Amino acid sequence: TELLQHVTSQVTASFTRTVTRTLGHVLGRALSRNPIDDYYCYYCREHQIFCEACQKGVQHGANYDQASTVYANYYGNYYGSMYSSGGYAKSFVKTYEEGGEKAEKAGYLKK
Repeated sequence: TELLQHVTSQVTASFTRTVTRTLGHVLGRALSRNPIDDYYCYYCREHQIFCEACQKGVQHGANYDQASTVYANYYGNYYGSMYSSGGYAKSFVKTYEEGGEKAEKAGYLKK
């Protein structure tokens, strides 16, 4: 039981942090992206015009990435710690064990 609680805590903490960081960054970047930046950067590369607008778009993306990383790390660590704390892990293990006992009584599991 203690081993299961420990493993559950570790997996939950890692999974919560990873998912928060990944989805926060990917979804946020996808939803905040401005296609006009591609237009400006294309013309900057090919014809050396709109380079200032392209640079502003690139800088906005870099600023967004930095802020996204800070907030994703904060909330990923916060919720990862919260969900992997003893109470949540014990609750999961208790539910798991109770479910196993019920399944055993019903004849689904054999010892």
